[in-house]
Amino acid sequence: MGQQIFLNPGEIYHGSINVVNLSSSVDDLSYQVNILPYSVVGSEYSANFLARSSYNEIIDWINIENPTGVLSPNESKTVNYTITVPEDAAPGGQYASLSVLSEPSNNSSNGLSIGNVYEIASLIYANVAGDIHREGSVLENSIPSFSVNNSIKVTAILDNKGNTHEDAIFSFNISNTITGETIFPKANDNTRYSEIIMPDTTREISHDFTDLPMAGVVKISQTINYGGEVSTTEQTVVICPIWLMTLAA
Repeated sequence: MGQQIFLNPGEIYHGSINVVNLSSSVDDLSYQVNILPYSVVGSEYSANFLARSSYNEIIDWINIENPTGVLSPNESKTVNYTITVPEDAAPGGQYASLSVLSEPSNNSSNGLSIGNVYEIASLIYANVAGDIHREGSVLENSIPSFSVNNSIKVTAILDNKGNTHEDAIFSFNISNTITGETIFPKANDNTRYSEIIMPDTTREISHDFTDLPMAGVVKISQTINYGGEVSTTEQTVVICPIWLMTLAA
């Protein structure tokens, strides 16, 4: 989860997160909120909460007003923070993590003490006003033409050479070319998916679709709205399981 916020140089921004004890135990939950840098590693976007860069200087601007507390089961508390933006803050993206770390619980089972520690992060995606440079592009938008089972993985590779994060919006359509039936989206399906592309990175994004026909032909389209452009790929996919190929042979 994350918060997208907009900042001006010299501004003092007030924000908050909610900490909830959803444990099924009867124990109270002691917690501490820490401020960590946030960045990503590789095209698969492994989270990094250690590396410092010009894109996470914001961790030095954040002050947490009530960083520790104790929650009863099913109780929640609001943790307030302020961001004091320097007058000379560089424009563009700034990223941090508000990491909520619990202290070990005192649960016991069969006379043995069990110390469970939980950690969850609330990500901050901030944008400092000024000379914002946006340069995102779709490098690849691909759908396989053949599958041996009733699942398909569609992929995309997007890069961002700008100085702030960008949202990429995905939409999909899948139909059975033999029956004409719409496989996706159905009435309750999400029709649009949003993914964040961090500055100075390239990201590979995959979406898996299952419950397709065990055999047959489907038509799939993937549309990506990103960087001010729309990229659409459409592919006819033959689904032929191995057992059917063996019979045909």
